Amino acid sequence: RIRTWIYLASIYSQLGRVAEAKKAAKEVYRIAPDFSLEKYRGGLSFQFYDKEIERRFLDSLQKVGLK
Repeated sequence: RIRTWIYLASIYSQLGRVAEAKKAAKEVYRIAPDFSLEKYRGGLSFQFYDKEIERRFLDSLQKVGLK
């Protein structure tokens, strides 16, 4: 379920829908207060074969406050 909120935060961020992206990011922290983008990043290699797409995904999450 947390993955859904992470993806929503990224999608909304990339679409410029910042308020909605920040709401999704808040849900991530509500579900997992100890969420760390650094830890999450460790498991991304199986999801993204294209490093540019992975970079954009992570950047979009950082823009809305996920750390």
